[in-house]
Amino acid sequence: MKLGSFFKQSIALALCAWILSLSAYAQSEGGRVGFGVSGGGVKYWGTFTDNQLWFAGDMFVRWNIIDQISLQASVGFGQMRYKNTDKAKMENPNFYGLFPTDKQPQEKNFSRFNYYETYLSWNILPREKFVPYIFGGLGVLDWNPTYQDGSALPLNDGTSYEKRKMVIPVGLGYELYLTDDLVFNGRGTLRLTGTGWIDGYDARTTINGKSDNSSDADDLLLTFGAGFSYYVFGNADYDNDGLTNSTERELAPTPKIPILMAMDSLAVMKCAVIIQTRKNPIPTVIILPIMQKYLIIKLHRNHPIPMAMVYLTAKKLLAKQIRNNPTQIWMVYLTAMKSANIKQIRQKPIPMATA
Repeated sequence: MKLGSFFKQSIALALCAWILSLSAYAQSEGGRVGFGVSGGGVKYWGTFTDNQLWFAGDMFVRWNIIDQISLQASVGFGQMRYKNTDKAKMENPNFYGLFPTDKQPQEKNFSRFNYYETYLSWNILPREKFVPYIFGGLGVLDWNPTYQDGSALPLNDGTSYEKRKMVIPVGLGYELYLTDDLVFNGRGTLRLTGTGWIDGYDARTTINGKSDNSSDADDLLLTFGAGFSYYVFGNADYDNDGLTNSTERELAPTPKIPILMAMDSLAVMKCAVIIQTRKNPIPTVIILPIMQKYLIIKLHRNHPIPMAMVYLTAKKLLAKQIRNNPTQIWMVYLTAMKSANIKQIRQKPIPMATA
């Protein structure tokens, strides 16, 4: 490869690293804890399934155990509702026959509920700004079926059935990182309730020697919505170099200082050599010290090179490429040998032609 062509590619790579150092945003990072709220709708499937939706919301705490796995605990509330249609009355005569003459069904029945849940989530793209995840866990669901005016429905007498059950919440969600700490999130949770009484009636129940529907199934409860969370504990350090993301952005070069003022041509070449080869991977713990040792150049005409600028640029190049583009040992050795010449320059900047 000709030096001119190689040098142009080196500059392009350095510019990419510079942009990354300024704009690299968030990911799901292990060891962080955030708090959030969300709100949305609720839908139920059961004996009286229809098209009714109503409000549900929750508060939660989320702990990213590692990048790929998070533990979340939620406390939420909501209200499901269904219409007392003529069809429902015809299909469930046992239930509607329990209503007293002076307290007939109103237009709709309600069931207010609270839930307390904990689940594990698998973060599918933990290194991206948009992090989808799937989850599953355990929870406790309380509910109270009522008329529209809040009075208890027939059979809601505290003895006919339990109004607290263990449930299994499963679902999908996502985190969209607006900053390192502020996250816009969404989640849909389907609860396997293990009971048919969420709506106040299980059609499999035998009343006066018969049931309205012996093949009726357990109720399902879906909540869905969106909200915001904020990571309070744990500093964002996505490349695990000991510098937080905010510190790196403060130290990174600004658009007012051209990248070539921060790195001489030989330094750019070394960055390019290390990320362009394909064989014999070298552990990052070996390459990073080489980069740090030989890329921290302090002499440059009118613009001394801040250590943080060179270090961050080299680090970003490595962090993005080292996993997929390993380096040959001889290339690293050659780079180190070339870099050694820099130490002999004490009183004058490195001419561009030196590279």
